[in-house]
Amino acid sequence: AEMGVGSDGMTQAVAAGAAAAATTLVLYPLDIVKTRLNTGVDEDGIPYKGVLDVVARQWERKGLHGFYRGIRVKLVQDIVRSVSFFYVFAILKGMYLKKRGGIGVGANLILGYLSATINLFFTMPIEVCNTRQMTGFSEGGIVTIMMELVKSQGLAGLYTGILANLLLCLNPAIKHAVFDQVARDCVCTSGWQHLWAPLCTSLRPVPAASVLRPSHCRRRVIMIDSRVDKD
Repeated sequence: AEMGVGSDGMTQAVAAGAAAAATTLVLYPLDIVKTRLNTGVDEDGIPYKGVLDVVARQWERKGLHGFYRGIRVKLVQDIVRSVSFFYVFAILKGMYLKKRGGIGVGANLILGYLSATINLFFTMPIEVCNTRQMTGFSEGGIVTIMMELVKSQGLAGLYTGILANLLLCLNPAIKHAVFDQVARDCVCTSGWQHLWAPLCTSLRPVPAASVLRPSHCRRRVIMIDSRVDKD
């Protein structure tokens, strides 16, 4: 069934938020390591030599707590991002279906990109704060970091790297379009829905991640590059 503006859309939005929270809790230490690798240097400007070097330095500085630094902000960010994306997408898709009666891959991509773009303006300040927490270039809670950024850089500081993020809005659009199309064309026409659905869900990030990986790395670097203003 097509997802509309009503209870189906809200159900999917809430489910997406719960899934995002669970994923963040499990994978956050890996996100810490990845973000620091993308940054390239630690708080003292010393370059990292690799994954094991990141892990060793983080453990030496902060212990286990260092691998969960900023997780509360990340949880808020991921839950808000997932819930708002699916709910906005449900509204846009419902409006589109009323006019067209059906939706193809192209329309799915466009609606997904619009949903992610609208979502970006609400969630990006949280992401910027979380990235600075994860890399150790800002201390304190989200409100403290936001005030610090606004004081030093103005409101633009809360949207550092927005151009890269606008490109990365293709990520959820591609994932959602791939899943929706595969589910409709392959899964629903077969008798193996219970086996195919989890597989489609696990594979849908692959196309987006392959195409957008360089932009993702660049975005992380831009977000923390403003540290020079503090030094």
